[in-house]
Amino acid sequence: MKRASNYVLVLFMCVMLTGCNNGFAKKEYNAIDKIAETEDRYSEESFIFNPIDGGYSLVVAKFDGRDTLWTKSLENNKEIEINIKLSLSEGTIKVVHIDEDGDVITLIEDTGDNSTDGYVSKTVSLKKGLNRIKIVGYGCRNIDLELLSSAFVNNTSAKQRTNFETKTAFHFGGLFLYLSRK
Repeated sequence: MKRASNYVLVLFMCVMLTGCNNGFAKKEYNAIDKIAETEDRYSEESFIFNPIDGGYSLVVAKFDGRDTLWTKSLENNKEIEINIKLSLSEGTIKVVHIDEDGDVITLIEDTGDNSTDGYVSKTVSLKKGLNRIKIVGYGCRNIDLELLSSAFVNNTSAKQRTNFETKTAFHFGGLFLYLSRK
């Protein structure tokens, strides 16, 4: 029994020393090389991503990091129109497009002070090869995002999360702990 309590004490001390710091998200917010990576790194709470008529809806209580929402591989270049509606109560967030070459283009950015009331229309040049749309942010609270485009209709390349899945992530140094419930 004493051995088990020693393990718990050591684990607790490690957590206290590393903290629950999501400062990585702020440091990497403008790091094009990190954003362009295919791997995502994020901490989130109450993440609900659903298909809606003509696109996708995302509602998140808390978010830090970068997360891929949509991917599409193309055989030829193509231009698409995306209507974006984005708001949050606190923090800084952007929606970006990343092409096959790793070029990152910001489609919309919000600091909580400049939320849009309606949709913003953007023309996105998708290149031959892999194209991705990500959210990137830090200190984000109460994100409400809608992405609408005819390119999203009947597309199964969006982030696969079941309806109304709540996912809470805790970040301890380099360790992520995820708790999910439906």
